Amino acid sequence: MANHDFGSPCDCRECRTTKFSVHCPSCEFETTVSYESGSNGISIDRKGIRDYDFIENTSKTHTLNCFKCGFEIKDVSYYEKVEDRINQTRLNERVCEECGIKEFNNNKLRKLQYKEINGKLTCLDCFKKKIQSEFPDPSTPDKRFILNLDKVNYELNEVRLLCEICGRKHWVKANEQWKKQCLSCYKKVKENDKEKGRVNDRLTGIMKKLKNVKS
Repeated sequence: MANHDFGSPCDCRECRTTKFSVHCPSCEFETTVSYESGSNGISIDRKGIRDYDFIENTSKTHTLNCFKCGFEIKDVSYYEKVEDRINQTRLNERVCEECGIKEFNNNKLRKLQYKEINGKLTCLDCFKKKIQSEFPDPSTPDKRFILNLDKVNYELNEVRLLCEICGRKHWVKANEQWKKQCLSCYKKVKENDKEKGRVNDRLTGIMKKLKNVKS
């Protein structure tokens, strides 16, 4: 249940409103309807948590005309309002012609994107599978490509180069082929450079002390 009263039990209209969908046996559309629940006041559960005790209405005395085709559905649970905005959104939503996943009514918690391929409207997952089946991945043991769904082509992503120090192969981004050393050798070179810097600093300090002694 929604709770808007800064952590306290809430009985605002949104919290009291119960929404549910009614299946149409004619066109399979799900029409969303709602009603506002009554309340028996605040109740306290066994853990001492306070909440409003809303009254659920389960009587089936209503009929409903399907929002999409107008078919009359009988023995519908009690409702007070047809949710036009929700139904219109659902009516206009796109559906993948391959897997049937819907634009909004899905389990991905986000609005899906769709693309056309061979005259069919498909979700991005099916679109990617179609492209990969028609155009195989050109990756090799030393080159990795990724599929750009916007440009509908493969782009070089990573290459494997020989380390100029140890001779072992290492992966780098396609735009970072200037990295001629593997990570292990690079760290060793950096550490050696730091050590040389520390040695030079010590030698410089010694030379200054000797110079001061002579003067």
